[in-house]
Amino acid sequence: MEQKIKCKVQIIDTKEGIPVFFKVDGDRFRYPYTVKLLSCSEFSVKASFNRLDEPIQCIRIDGTIIKHKIISEINDMITEVEFPWYTYQKKVVPNKRRTIHLVELLFETFAIDFELQVKYYASRSTHLKWGRPLDHVLLESKNNQHDDDRKRYKFLAHNY
Repeated sequence: MEQKIKCKVQIIDTKEGIPVFFKVDGDRFRYPYTVKLLSCSEFSVKASFNRLDEPIQCIRIDGTIIKHKIISEINDMITEVEFPWYTYQKKVVPNKRRTIHLVELLFETFAIDFELQVKYYASRSTHLKWGRPLDHVLLESKNNQHDDDRKRYKFLAHNY
């Protein structure tokens, strides 16, 4: 039986305490939207779910395990987790390129995978805030792949 999961993701600039910005790139890159991040900085990521009945085992960004904390639970069902995203060592790529990051939320019997298309900036210039503030990314996923004995939920829709 196919199951769907919805996940709302928010990314906050830790230093300024405000949401990051994004821009519409159209069809020029893999995804039509690009999140704008400062390299050599720290961000806070919150992922909200509609009540998952398994504890989260770990979170990975591009294969690196990230510590997380549970923000909200209702009757032992996770509704929100938070984790840091450090962009130290991230290279600023040329204007016509984007960086794709794989974010994996791993549970005991399933995983939620999604990719974010990012443009890194070297300084807090006005370019970093051109576009619109990113309130959230809404991911709708379904289990469509089996890997590591887990059902893998890949994103279907990336709604900004």
